[in-house]
Amino acid sequence: MVAELDERFNNQPDMGAGKFQEKLKRQLAKASPLVSKLAAEMLWVMNLFPSNIGPAAKQAAVREAWSWSGDELPQDHPMLDRFLLSGLGSGGPGFLAHRWRELRFFINSTRAFKARDTDARRALVSDPIGYATWLDEVPDEGYRQLKHILPFLLFPDHFERISGAGDIRRILSTVGNIGRDQLKRMSKVEQDEALLRLRHQLQEGRTEEIDFYQHDLKQAWAPTEPEADEQATFETAAEAPVGLPATSTLPLNLILYGPPGTGKTYKTVDRALQVLDASFAHENRGDREALKARFDDLVQAGSIQFVTFHQSFSYEDFVEGLRAEAGEGGSIKYHVADGVLKTLCRSMLAPRSRLTPGMRFGTGYVVSRCTDEILWLVKPNGASLPFPWEVIDELSGLLAAGRITLEDVRKGEVFDKVPESRIEKYLVNGYTNILPPILEAVSQKGHQVPALQRRVLIIDEINRGNISKIFGELITLLEPSTR
Repeated sequence: MVAELDERFNNQPDMGAGKFQEKLKRQLAKASPLVSKLAAEMLWVMNLFPSNIGPAAKQAAVREAWSWSGDELPQDHPMLDRFLLSGLGSGGPGFLAHRWRELRFFINSTRAFKARDTDARRALVSDPIGYATWLDEVPDEGYRQLKHILPFLLFPDHFERISGAGDIRRILSTVGNIGRDQLKRMSKVEQDEALLRLRHQLQEGRTEEIDFYQHDLKQAWAPTEPEADEQATFETAAEAPVGLPATSTLPLNLILYGPPGTGKTYKTVDRALQVLDASFAHENRGDREALKARFDDLVQAGSIQFVTFHQSFSYEDFVEGLRAEAGEGGSIKYHVADGVLKTLCRSMLAPRSRLTPGMRFGTGYVVSRCTDEILWLVKPNGASLPFPWEVIDELSGLLAAGRITLEDVRKGEVFDKVPESRIEKYLVNGYTNILPPILEAVSQKGHQVPALQRRVLIIDEINRGNISKIFGELITLLEPSTR
């Protein structure tokens, strides 16, 4: 079962639109009933720790996943007890925003555990430090909170109810008086052991069990942080965008300058994460290793790219330009090639469904070909009609938002409903016979307006390039407030 779940979830990622649970449902649409139940059980385990999610939201998520098997999990099932699902500690917004990564790691670690023989498994679940060491060595991309959560759930007497490495380091640094250099040399499990020793030391002379989040102790290692955990629902904070909000005042165009050693590299990491994964940046503020690991993950995923300017760097390199290519017989051919910036911008557009050649619309309009930017139609008189996808995309978005209807398109009343639209009126009102069926076909094929995926471009040595030459007309976009 775990192998099938691994194949359907890890090996067939869903990059489309939708919330975590919606994508998981699509991925398990053809899974066997037992695999759906296994996924529900894994979600249940993942929901045991975070207290910043309400029990009702947890119950709904687990029951929904269980229902994909064709069976219903009773509301009064012991797994769904409200007290049991009330949570043990805050997972923070990072855990909620990256549940798919946590589930991926959970599946990988479960497969690795089942690959061991029975005696080896029994030995692991009988040895707190051995289990934590083994779990930490399970390969995965980036930092996972389950590496802290699972050991605590299995061995609560040996591990703290802490889901983030940053809190552990701050406790050891401030309360345990362990220096930063020494902390860097310590492995995760060595830090766990040091935290256990510190708890035993602090416990001496106390009658009640100590907790590092109790007021007097937390004031020692995090005096400025709020004490209360605010519960979230899967429909609100759990599904909030992980990047920079649209209303943020953080400038997206930023130049860092100063002599070597003034922290430009550190600040670059911080600002990139604030744009791409603000929740993780907030949750792990001050934890340089976790921030750098997440930064490296985003670089590997292509969300962060680098370019170095120099004196011969040009507009053709940065935006687009002609490229020479040797043909047969020594001939030279030229073609327009995208530069660094345009390539990055194209990668921000999510893949979309396309209409296929041969499809007919209206009174004899036929699709001849379809590119990333143009839908080419052959008119009844044999002439070619290039239709920009930008027009179709905007109309699709207005339809999805309920601001216009197909009848508005047929009657040429689109601009009466959305007078602020900047798309070409001639194309919309001049082809009311073919646009409605195209929009219907696009909707039936699951076409969606391309969602912009955030990207960060880091320019090194920007002062060494000729900015006017490299940016060309785009220089007016650098600072909209002053240009």
